[in-house]
Amino acid sequence: MLRTCLKCGFGNQQATGDSSESCPKCGAIYSRVEMALREPMRNTETRPTRARFGGGSNEEDLRYFVSTLREQTACPNFRFWTFAFFIVLVAVGAFALLWAVGLLFSGQMLFGVFALLMAAFTFVFARLWQEVAAMAADFVDATLVVARSNQSSGPQRQ
Repeated sequence: MLRTCLKCGFGNQQATGDSSESCPKCGAIYSRVEMALREPMRNTETRPTRARFGGGSNEEDLRYFVSTLREQTACPNFRFWTFAFFIVLVAVGAFALLWAVGLLFSGQMLFGVFALLMAAFTFVFARLWQEVAAMAADFVDATLVVARSNQSSGPQRQ
């Protein structure tokens, strides 16, 4: 019997009609492809899942997931203001570094070292702030993606 794959279009002359039969060219199981085409299309643009990922490594898949999550964030204002605060902290750290250099060159070693330590602390705190804020926003976005996924795949109420 001739069976044409709905995924790749390959015509299989040796098809038996079994429900678990797959296309010899692309490996798609005929019954699953037919069932997927019969289901109503879901909005896959707002739900990044592993099925949409390329065949890359887990790290590539994770980077894609996170970048998609951040592009479609539910809290853009939070992300903007945390980044703005990060920039302010970096500017304060740069000012403290310039102040430390000035103190060191003017011969005030104790205050210069203190200002240098303050600048280093400010830079480290700014980076930690950026990471913690990004993790918080990513957590909120990922929770919403999972909730949306569970809502669309859960039992339907009438």
